[in-house]
Amino acid sequence: MKTKGLGSCYLILISLCYNTRTIMQTILLSNEFGSIEVESLGARLVSYVPSSEREVFARLSDGTGGMPICWPWFASDGPEGCRRHGLARYHDFMFLRRFESTCVSEVELILRSAVDMREEFGYDFQLLVRYRLTDELTISMTGENSDTRPFSVNEMFHPYFQVGEVADCRVTGASLFALITARFERNSGMCCDRENGTRLLGRFGL
Repeated sequence: MKTKGLGSCYLILISLCYNTRTIMQTILLSNEFGSIEVESLGARLVSYVPSSEREVFARLSDGTGGMPICWPWFASDGPEGCRRHGLARYHDFMFLRRFESTCVSEVELILRSAVDMREEFGYDFQLLVRYRLTDELTISMTGENSDTRPFSVNEMFHPYFQVGEVADCRVTGASLFALITARFERNSGMCCDRENGTRLLGRFGL
């Protein structure tokens, strides 16, 4: 299905995802500021192309890439035997709402806990993910505790940025420095520069 109006474009593609026994949808939104592509599986941002610029995210041959979300835990910091980077990325979200105009395109996706999720996480919840494309791309995650017991979560975005010369790239920001430094030092793939940020000297994964 494809509709056009007010200079924006909304397109839904449907593809079978046999390994999860679900039907995965991909939504494409565009306006005068660029375009984004979002998958229902994991609510992953697959592509972001600002107007008159190149693709922001890398898409790897093994199917990874873009910007997956990690919720309600990061890495393997969940329950014993948990899957890596949370459970949200392995489940199909429902497209809840969309809005589009010449300068604003927005889509919301929601994931509500089901039996298999409760077995893995132990709680009832719902997770809302919102993508808003204007002259910048704004992304938010809002989790809601639908259970009778409190629980804690870790939530992160896991971007695969497409870069030119890796050796010329730097990651700045005090909150990320300790984590990135530890990961790179462990993998012998970085050079520290505490004033100008962490210099990337090779590929690494969190």
